[in-house]
Amino acid sequence: MAPREVGLLIADTTVAETLTWASLLILVELLGPWIAETRKGGTPWHAYHIVERYGLLVTIARGEGVIGTIASLSAVVGREGPGWSVDAAVVVAIAGIALTFGMWWVYFVVPAAQILHMRRRRSFGCGYGHIPIIGAVVATGAGLHVAAHYLDEESVLDAPSTVLSVVIPVADFILGIFVLYTWLTRSFDGFHLTLLTGSAALLVAPLV
Repeated sequence: MAPREVGLLIADTTVAETLTWASLLILVELLGPWIAETRKGGTPWHAYHIVERYGLLVTIARGEGVIGTIASLSAVVGREGPGWSVDAAVVVAIAGIALTFGMWWVYFVVPAAQILHMRRRRSFGCGYGHIPIIGAVVATGAGLHVAAHYLDEESVLDAPSTVLSVVIPVADFILGIFVLYTWLTRSFDGFHLTLLTGSAALLVAPLV
């Protein structure tokens, strides 16, 4: 089959067919490492090195948050009219950078390397558990981009929806870190509920 014919075949698929094929490919992608690593003893790997790789990936994803902050800051600085000043620009800059680096700091609180060094069988849960976490980090940067478009009056979203575009991914990130910590440590600390409650209150406050 010629490449042009293949392209036309893909273009003619419905949304349901596309989702079906995508689901099968994602299943293969997720099962591949598990099948490979559970046959004939698997491959040797260094826990501290692997955790460092995941940490670097999160750091790269965090760049989306920095870019989103810059976009929001540019929108404030370039906005003309009453109510927008240098003070507003400073607030946006501090809030965006603080949020981005705060997420980075929270991520590295989890002692993943030490645990995986002693409990290597927990590596699959740790690896796959990073998928929603990294997705949430990138989505937070996208949410800051949405805020920039809102400030530039180029968005069809209202203020609450714009705030939700940042609140939801941050909430997903915090929940993902909590689940990852619980999975790795096999423990549940009541103090974590206090932290989750406080985080939820901080996320709800902007909506109020």
